[in-house]
Amino acid sequence: MKIQKVNKSLLLFGVMSTISTITPQIFAFLLNITTSLIRKGLLIAGLTLFFLYLFEDFVLAKIREKKMLMQMEFKEKTLFYCTKKATDILKVVNGKVKKSSKKISKKELFLSLGEYFLKKKQYQLTLLQYLLTLFFSIFSLIGVILVAIKQVKTPVFLIGILVFSTLFNILFLIKRINKKREENTYQEYKEKLKEKQVAENEFLNLITINEKQQDFLIVKLLNCTKEKIEFESRERRKDTKNKNSQAIVTTISLVALMVSFILDIGVENISDMFVTVISFSTLCTNLLELIRQQVEATYTVIDAKKSYEAYVEDFTNIQELYNQFKDVKEKKVQEEKLTILPFTYSYEVEDKGNFTLKSEKALVFKKGKVTLLNGKSGVGKSTLLKIVSGEINLKGQDIVKRKVCQYFDEATLGSNSLFEEITFSDYITESDEKRLVEILKGVQLYDELVKKAQGEKVISYLKNITVEKLSSGLAQRAMLARTLYNLDDADILELDEPIGNLDYDTAKAVMSFVIEYAKKDKKRIIILATHQYDKISDMIDYQYYFERSGKKESIIY
Repeated sequence: MKIQKVNKSLLLFGVMSTISTITPQIFAFLLNITTSLIRKGLLIAGLTLFFLYLFEDFVLAKIREKKMLMQMEFKEKTLFYCTKKATDILKVVNGKVKKSSKKISKKELFLSLGEYFLKKKQYQLTLLQYLLTLFFSIFSLIGVILVAIKQVKTPVFLIGILVFSTLFNILFLIKRINKKREENTYQEYKEKLKEKQVAENEFLNLITINEKQQDFLIVKLLNCTKEKIEFESRERRKDTKNKNSQAIVTTISLVALMVSFILDIGVENISDMFVTVISFSTLCTNLLELIRQQVEATYTVIDAKKSYEAYVEDFTNIQELYNQFKDVKEKKVQEEKLTILPFTYSYEVEDKGNFTLKSEKALVFKKGKVTLLNGKSGVGKSTLLKIVSGEINLKGQDIVKRKVCQYFDEATLGSNSLFEEITFSDYITESDEKRLVEILKGVQLYDELVKKAQGEKVISYLKNITVEKLSSGLAQRAMLARTLYNLDDADILELDEPIGNLDYDTAKAVMSFVIEYAKKDKKRIIILATHQYDKISDMIDYQYYFERSGKKESIIY
């Protein structure tokens, strides 16, 4: 979705929203023109405009229908655009963004980016609507004043009442909105809502020891619900009271305007000028309503801007990282070996504080060879794999992104069919199908699937099942199959705990095939991190040892 299409949709929806707001006032002017034409004896022209005036409800209904369709289109395009922009940036900066020295998770980053782009578009829309409506409101106010000048003998008093009424309504409305927006009221509502949610969560999720505890939780939930309802009702009554007071002020203003208008034209002429009085009254009523909407729109724009600006600082930091890494292309390992220069890398470990991984010598990974990362859990093996792939960039060293295919033990299969999860497609060629069968056999998964398929072809069976049908051992082998199937032209194969759920014989057979398959079409660097060293010791060419130096540091030998 191109930004031009989203902006076009925003512009069209903003204009249609404005038209929907100002249409009643346009028809009020039409009615006033109608009365003027009839008074001047232009009966046919006046009646023609009057018949057009009768179509107000029909025109409004059509405009609102069109507005609703445009709103849906704008929402769809904006949502797609925001998601696309967020994913494009996330693909580049994932794992690199920090806040208060803590790394931001992929989920938090995605939500933050999505909210930024969404709030930005909402702010642009409200600002556009505000400016368009403001222009027409000023134009409408001038129009009403000109009508008053033309239709009354001494318009100064009438215009004075109109201006006073407008200002008074604006001040009254500002006071009401500010009251509604008070921080204390908002915080109190949030507390009531949170209390109800906590009580509801405890009632639904806590395992009770007896009926007495269950009754206690029910009473707590009912009390929280009652307090929230009472709070909402109290605030609603206050707002209704303020609205009623404003309506009274508006009514008094309109009565004063009409009395002034009647006195100006003379009571004796009221029968001749009655329609003019009504049309002018309609004009003033719609003008005050337009002004009311404009004041509320002002606050809407302010709130939209604040919501948008709340994400600007974070986005600026993300954008800087994105600009730094967006043009980094995948780099082939041209030499027969890859060398990581000596480094010291410190990073945040969740719930454990800072941790430092250090290598005092250059680490060399050779093509066509298997290198083992040997060490206990939590010593930095996975971190080194990310350094090798370029996901983590070391200070003082070139920013690189290498052609890597990875298997991580924390990886999972998604909710699509097993066929789609392995191939990343819903269709493959006959040659790719043969390659997939070869891989499934190599990772000791094919025979298990044949049993489960009960006569159905394995490939067809894969298209009809999800990972839920597999045990943890079979799921692990399916993920290994996924890694091998999508090796493509990767220079490096990284395997992080690939045999954790496999028995001794299966682990040896699977790893023997994985290494053989990875070397078949090209010489690759194969890096393996596992605790089960005894299962694959005869397949290792080189290894690096990870040893802790205190609780918060690990050294590679």
